Amino acid sequence: MNRVSALVLALVAMLAVSGIAANAAKKKQRISSKVSLQFEQGGNGSPYYEEAAFTGKVQARGKASRKAKRACRKRRTVVLTQVGAGRFGQAETNGKGRFRLSASDAYNAPGRYTATALRKKQGKIVCKKATSKPVEAF
Repeated sequence: MNRVSALVLALVAMLAVSGIAANAAKKKQRISSKVSLQFEQGGNGSPYYEEAAFTGKVQARGKASRKAKRACRKRRTVVLTQVGAGRFGQAETNGKGRFRLSASDAYNAPGRYTATALRKKQGKIVCKKATSKPVEAF
């Protein structure tokens, strides 16, 4: 009887541990993000505003795996908005989290602009939405 009860107890403990591991594997990883935005004014060419561009970078923050952070950086949609006027355009990040959007149309609409990295869900990984600080253009 002692061996049987010990075996049952060991089996119950094993099932409990595997159940906890299964629940942990199903949990979503929620990763916070940070977006930076810069305005690069055109320089050498004529007219200068045709070379102007908005550039920036999306970064993953917090305690997350490398795989999750990489997933939150690459192929992320970034929407550029003029403060008080609405949407200006959008771009997609590369593998390193960098994006670039031509600002030649911003010449006609000088003001403050922000970049917003939209929420992204990829399997069990959820990348939170993030917005940059405003920058002046032209």
